[in-house]
Amino acid sequence: QRIALDIHDDLGQSLIGLKMLASYYRQDSKITDPTVNTFLDEMLVHINNCIEKARNISYDLVPPQLKLLGLNEAIKEMINRFQKNFGLKIRFKSKDIRKLPLDDDEINVYRIVQEALGNIIKHSQATDVVFNINYSDTKLNIDIIDNGKGFDKAQIKKKKSLARGLG
Repeated sequence: QRIALDIHDDLGQSLIGLKMLASYYRQDSKITDPTVNTFLDEMLVHINNCIEKARNISYDLVPPQLKLLGLNEAIKEMINRFQKNFGLKIRFKSKDIRKLPLDDDEINVYRIVQEALGNIIKHSQATDVVFNINYSDTKLNIDIIDNGKGFDKAQIKKKKSLARGLG
């Protein structure tokens, strides 16, 4: 939560200050050089992208809907965003996970689904995904099935740990 707040409040506000400064110079009537104005326009586009990325990272670190709506609805909302942004067809099935005694571990389950979706987007070239979440008295199962290209486990194991990524 602290990292999300720092990104939102500190980095986000710094970027907004930078945007205001660039906007001021872009509107300054004394600057007539078209190259400088083009540079400022491009800089404003990049600053806006950085602000949006900071908001998204902050939001994804501590998704407010997790506390407001619960794990099941938060996952549904995340899946809807992935479908809209990446054109995936995602079917989500879950047993009523509101009854699970997850305490503060809900964020971990949310992150697992988030990481899986991110990996599907980055690596699998899938267009159709099924997420099944169910549980018994002793364990939580998250089954993910997609029509992606797959990967060779032996090749992954051969890579050094840093080359395998962080996920």
